[in-house]
Amino acid sequence: MAKEMTDRADALRKRQQYGEAAALYEDVWQKEASPYVARWLIYCRRKAGDLEGAAVFADAVQDRYPDHSYLKTEYAWVFYDGKVKEARESGDLKRLIANAEETLGLSADELLVARVAQAVVKLAKGQTQPPWEVVAEWAAMINPTRLSDRKRSTGDGKTFMSEREEWFVGLARALMETGRYSEARCVAQDGLKQFPGEIFLLRTSALALFHGGDCEAGAAEMRSLRHLPRFDWYMKAELAEMESRLGREEEAYRLLGEALENRQDDKFKLHYFEVLADLALRLGKPAVAAAHVTLAVAIRAKESWKKPVALEELEERTRAAFEAGGEEWQALPADVRELSRYCRDLRAGEKRSAGNIGAGVGGGGGAGLGSRTGSGPGDRIEKPPRLGGKEKSGATTTGVEREMADGGAGPATAALGGRHAGTIMKIDPERPFTFIKPDRGGESVFVALRDLPPECARAGVRVTFDLEESFDRKKNRASVRAAAVEAA
Repeated sequence: MAKEMTDRADALRKRQQYGEAAALYEDVWQKEASPYVARWLIYCRRKAGDLEGAAVFADAVQDRYPDHSYLKTEYAWVFYDGKVKEARESGDLKRLIANAEETLGLSADELLVARVAQAVVKLAKGQTQPPWEVVAEWAAMINPTRLSDRKRSTGDGKTFMSEREEWFVGLARALMETGRYSEARCVAQDGLKQFPGEIFLLRTSALALFHGGDCEAGAAEMRSLRHLPRFDWYMKAELAEMESRLGREEEAYRLLGEALENRQDDKFKLHYFEVLADLALRLGKPAVAAAHVTLAVAIRAKESWKKPVALEELEERTRAAFEAGGEEWQALPADVRELSRYCRDLRAGEKRSAGNIGAGVGGGGGAGLGSRTGSGPGDRIEKPPRLGGKEKSGATTTGVEREMADGGAGPATAALGGRHAGTIMKIDPERPFTFIKPDRGGESVFVALRDLPPECARAGVRVTFDLEESFDRKKNRASVRAAAVEAA
């Protein structure tokens, strides 16, 4: 009789009718107790959502079969579905780690370890200041072969990293952040064997090589990523820091100026405002340094973040530069948003000025943001005339404008200096990008929707924009994209 009931319960369990199966297993347990029945009763109660009942029964069964591995594993899964998930949802990392350790104290089942460790890693990485030692420790517990290598997708059809790919990226990053550069590079390289071309692994591999001591090779690897479509602003900023460390200050300054044009919230760029200020001082641009130091201080005050000693020292160096030049630190906007706009305009104005100097008639390629346009903090940077409107008599025409006007090869081969104008073309809500039709003709210019201010994200809106290097995957060639887009 008990055998027939067990068979029926097994059949219900396999059909995922967990509540009915649990009731039958309980009847069998009353008639003929066994570890097999106990295991599946715990399992079915858990799957049916009765975590409390599963925990009470599992706790009692542990006294009867203290060394039975399957029962311990089922009990551990009850902990995972209950205590571990509750702590994860609460956002309490300390409690999550305690519950995770208690869970793994019951069982070392590989799939269970993977799920518990993933929960800890995900919450730890989501902290404002991630404890990378914790991330590295718990990620290292996971056997990646237990994780799926299939891309995951959202309800609207968008795909993102597989669990295994995410594991390689997360562990490599954590090892990098904790100074274990050789290990970080090994993990990244192992991941690239399975996921070739994954830019986050390529990036970490380059950073680990650079910070591990082979600076030239690390910077070369990072430079080779610049034309990849997912080479984001912060990667360009990291490359700028590498160039700065290698003594290529002008190139570092230019790259960082381009990187900071991204529309990301300023608090995420805080470190790079400070880096730019330091570079500006070294290049004899105390006015630029002062503006960005002030912005960094203002952001920290707004977010109630402590001002580090390094930033205080940067302030003092900036003041000393002003005193050495016989100048006074000029008054700057007090409002953080206005101050941010001031710094953005300062960078854009300097870039335009440098671009016009280099791209005028008879001139070579522009020197970029790194060009010195004056001799001191009082240097005045003139904005070029707006394209598409009335031009001032004698205005310099940039190389890009001439090429477009002459029906040349278009933006893919155009010089990057100067400011340009055009019209936003049709916007497809299903695509994360659109194009700008330049006023002077030539090929349309690619622009990511995330880089468009809200007031510009409509077809037919006239805009002005800068050009920055990019890569056209469809045509497999170097190209350009629009940046620093503003309504005309």
